[in-house]
Amino acid sequence: MEDANIQSILLASCPTVSPDDRFVNPLLAFTFYCIVTRPNLEIAHHCLKYAKSSNNDYYIGEASLALGRTHSKLGNFKPEEAEPHLSMAYELLHNVTATNNHIQMLIVECCWSLVQTQGNLGWSACIWSQIS
Repeated sequence: MEDANIQSILLASCPTVSPDDRFVNPLLAFTFYCIVTRPNLEIAHHCLKYAKSSNNDYYIGEASLALGRTHSKLGNFKPEEAEPHLSMAYELLHNVTATNNHIQMLIVECCWSLVQTQGNLGWSACIWSQIS
């Protein structure tokens, strides 16, 4: 029931949010929760849309990470869809001026996800070259 309520808020039309608005944080938390429980690209895309409307690099970076991880979780055979979002997340989070432990943890998570994605890209390229 709670998932449905949060999802209905998330899928509503994009409100105008300020960079310090507390509306984006719960949506980010729900999106990361979905990655673990039931990855959902629609939710991850909407979360990124809300984050972009805040015009805050931290929110956009974290939402990009969530979208990249969702792609990774859903399609190990399509890592090329995850890589651009993970790269953008790394770049945005790395440039956030206020660094704290949470931001540093997200940067490490971006790096680890990129390594895994690059490994999958290399692995699938190797498989496809052997099949062709």
